[in-house]
Amino acid sequence: MDHLALELTARPEFEILKVLIQDPNSSPARPVHKLLRTREAQSLAQAEEPPSEIDDVHASFPMRSLIELANLTPASQQTKLEEFVSQLQRFRVCDRATGQQPTALNLTLWTDLPYLRVHVDQMVGFNPLTLPAAPPVLSISGPR
Repeated sequence: MDHLALELTARPEFEILKVLIQDPNSSPARPVHKLLRTREAQSLAQAEEPPSEIDDVHASFPMRSLIELANLTPASQQTKLEEFVSQLQRFRVCDRATGQQPTALNLTLWTDLPYLRVHVDQMVGFNPLTLPAAPPVLSISGPR
């Protein structure tokens, strides 16, 4: 196991998400709440760091963990990971100090899933499609 993998598996975010694979009765909403508490603890422990840096770290490690766990888990056991992503997008995070919704990469936590695309891109070389301004019109004609 390389240094980055060891660092990732030691993170609380990885442990929080690993439960979704290990416990078939786990609720996808519970890790969401635990991640939010982790963010609050990081903010309190690292008060000297700018909130934007804390939010970048908070957004990055869960997405890295999610992708690594999906990579290590058979598809038939990934349902809870998928449900977690869906749950995560439903939570409106509000910074208690500012009353604002925090962001990472100019994307709202968590509804915009900051860093998910970044980490998918890094791991598999994903190159997202860019859509033209107006989609082309397809013409289908029947038999002649």
